[in-house]
Amino acid sequence: MFSSKTSKKLAIFAALALLMLLTRGNHFALTAELPSASTAVFLLAGFFLGGLVSFAALLGQAFGMDLWMVSQGHMDAAACFNQAYGFLLPAYGALWLGGRFLARHFEANAMMLVKTAVVTVVSASAAFLISKTSFYFLSGLYSTSWSGYLAKLTESYAGYMAAPLMYVALTAALYAIIVTGFQQYRQHTA
Repeated sequence: MFSSKTSKKLAIFAALALLMLLTRGNHFALTAELPSASTAVFLLAGFFLGGLVSFAALLGQAFGMDLWMVSQGHMDAAACFNQAYGFLLPAYGALWLGGRFLARHFEANAMMLVKTAVVTVVSASAAFLISKTSFYFLSGLYSTSWSGYLAKLTESYAGYMAAPLMYVALTAALYAIIVTGFQQYRQHTA
């Protein structure tokens, strides 16, 4: 069957895919308005899973969910399908690469929390700039100007950043609890 490592990766992938399913734009109305975890999912996939297969599978899931929403007549979702939509690839790629960076530089110490926070902010900020800039200038929904662009960025940055920071912080806390519990279990059974 599957090795222990493969089983763990499949379980993590399933958890991340489920998190995106439950929160992405509240597509399925299964949540009580939880913020979208999509940005955090790509960063966490880079950290825990690596591999381009998981990245491509999550991209496919996000695209499929968005298409489904459009097919259901949700006009706000339909507005997202324009020339800027393709820029989600580099935006999510920036998050995934941030996760890969964290995985390569992982250390089990308190400094890792600082690294994780910094990389989350940098990666999510890059994703924000890529997605929001492309949407503002390419969607055709705005009469574009630099002052309008800066106002849109300023208006939406804090809200955009809150979700990945929250989900990554919760995951880091859960990860620490699981690792600590596993270490204590091994000490007691040894």
